[in-house]
Amino acid sequence: MKIALISSWNACCGVSTHAELVAEALQRSGHKLTIIAPKSYEDDNTKLIHAPDQPNVTRCYSFLRYGDRATDTRLLDSLYLDADPLLGDGFDLVIVEKPTSTPLGRLAEALRRTGDTGRLVAILHEGTAPLNPYLGRLDWDAAAIFDERYRPLFKGIIPGHRVHVVPFPCHPVERRDQGQARERLGLPRDAEVVFSYGSLRGYSPVIDAVTRLRKERGRLILLLMAGDPRTYTQL
Repeated sequence: MKIALISSWNACCGVSTHAELVAEALQRSGHKLTIIAPKSYEDDNTKLIHAPDQPNVTRCYSFLRYGDRATDTRLLDSLYLDADPLLGDGFDLVIVEKPTSTPLGRLAEALRRTGDTGRLVAILHEGTAPLNPYLGRLDWDAAAIFDERYRPLFKGIIPGHRVHVVPFPCHPVERRDQGQARERLGLPRDAEVVFSYGSLRGYSPVIDAVTRLRKERGRLILLLMAGDPRTYTQL
């Protein structure tokens, strides 16, 4: 099939990670894939990976990370989208990762201009009920959620029979010797370990919580993966 995947791309975020895993599987299956990616990120938290984009990637819209919380249509309509990559021969399938982060109003207009666009699928990353008024205005053929517990969030927005549970892809669990793993990391065998990772606005809440726990639990070590040299230096 000829497929368009609209998503954050080559970025340090879960949306991008999911899209890249899905894209790899689609291309491995022989589908012709076009990636429609953000030209800009309307927040200061998303960091791009320092790697060149693949030849099938076109960057042509603004990504609003918390667009699920946005209700101001003037703000949403101000987001940038160059519709040209979506026009032309059309696609058999258009997949939109976290649609509320895309300029949905402009996207709906672009898809109407293409005529027969094939199937339209949403991959929903939201953990709270989305407020974005445009999400329910598109005629989604199907939508994917990661867990059954997210289904109530989209009641009244997307018809229930079109919402399907498709878990987030993950690597199989690997069982290894914990003692050897601690030794490789320079961690004592008799200490409790708190492991923290991911993007945070500040690490002081984690440090404070571990400091309190140490008073209760005794020997406790914080193992924290820092995302950049500046954070590492601060820690």
